[in-house]
Amino acid sequence: MLFIKTDLQNTNWLEYILEEFSRIQSAEFEVKIASTAEEIPSENVIYYTKESQGKIFIPNKSSETPSDEDPLWKSFYYISRLDDYQTELNGKKIHGYSFKTSRKDKDTYSIPTVNYLFNELDKLIIQHFPNLEFGEGKLPEINLSHDVDYITKTLQLRLKQTVFNKFNMLKSIGAPSLFAKQFKKTWNFFWNTPSYWCFDYWEKIEKKHNRRSTFYVYANTENKDFKSWLIDPSYDIKSNQKLQNKLKHLKSEGFEIGLHGSFHSAENEKMLSREKETLEHA
Repeated sequence: MLFIKTDLQNTNWLEYILEEFSRIQSAEFEVKIASTAEEIPSENVIYYTKESQGKIFIPNKSSETPSDEDPLWKSFYYISRLDDYQTELNGKKIHGYSFKTSRKDKDTYSIPTVNYLFNELDKLIIQHFPNLEFGEGKLPEINLSHDVDYITKTLQLRLKQTVFNKFNMLKSIGAPSLFAKQFKKTWNFFWNTPSYWCFDYWEKIEKKHNRRSTFYVYANTENKDFKSWLIDPSYDIKSNQKLQNKLKHLKSEGFEIGLHGSFHSAENEKMLSREKETLEHA
């Protein structure tokens, strides 16, 4: 057994992160939290306190932004996306866009930061407590999925994606070759009309590799305002017989069909439920 002795008053977040650490790293020992005042009948002790204590010590920086000195708080900060939560508490809706958060290091959205931190904690325990063992762990499980946003190239998509492309084009204005490349991409996207019916393509590839994915399908149930007209998919699962037939075929072949929620249903549970029922009925 490993004991974490701490001066924290509220250990809820620490209990959660230690449970995740034990699960992900396949720890074959129990991890318990104890107060600094408790007597522990074991030498397997890590001190997690504000001031340095004991032989093995991790500084508690939990009242601050993430610190490399404190892998426990830093792990919780990232795994819970605490900065996103705090940003929205202050009245700023971020809608999942990293550039709207207070986090300065945007690269942490693209790398498995918590896994790296857990690996460092793993090494610390192995180094100082060789009697505590870890299992081999599980192989990563990869789940394939597709958001069915567009099955044809709509006016909304042309407008929306062209704006994104222009934004990237303006960002590259200081680099002539990159600017020219972005300009060409923006021009071609707006005027070209390729097929967006990709179901057959993915079915063929996934069957070849003996895999089955989930297709997340949109189901409109409300009259659209401008935001939902621009952002939500434009197809109608209730009346599109070709799409219904294709989804039934995919389901019969072992693929899964899931719900692609609408823009407004993210904050409306009843609307999300109606969309689910509409998709199931179709």
